Amino acid sequence: MANSTILKLLELDENAKTEDVAASIMALKTGGDKATAATVLALKEKIERKEAEEAVQLALKEGKITAAQIDWAREYALKDADGFKKFMDKAVAVVPQGKMALKDAPADNTKTDDVDMAILKNCGISKEDMEKYYKKED
Repeated sequence: MANSTILKLLELDENAKTEDVAASIMALKTGGDKATAATVLALKEKIERKEAEEAVQLALKEGKITAAQIDWAREYALKDADGFKKFMDKAVAVVPQGKMALKDAPADNTKTDDVDMAILKNCGISKEDMEKYYKKED
C-alpha cells in the first residue's frame, strides 16, 4: 500500500523499478528539474530587484539620497540589502523635503528679461507677438 502511494506521488508507473524510484527521489533532493530551478532563480532575482527598488525609492523620498545617487543606491541595495538598510537607518536627510525658502528666487517669473528679448528678436518675434501668444505654464 505504501509503495503504490509513493509511486503515485512520484508520478511513476505501478511497475516502476527501484532505480526509477531512486532517480525520482534524487531529482527531488537536488531541486527537481532544470526548468523549475531556472524559474525559481528568475523569481528570486525579480523579488530582489523589486525590494531594492522599493528601498531606493524610500531613500529618495526621505531625502537620504540625491537623484544623482540612484544608480549607486540600486547597485548597493541589490548586492547587499542588509548593508543598504543599515546605511538607511543611520543616514540623515541630505535633500531637504517640502518647500524650500529661496532668498534669491525672482518674485515674478512671468516678466521677460533682456536675454529672452534678444533671443526673440533674433528669431524675428516681436515683444507684442510674444505677449499675445505666450501661455504661462501651470
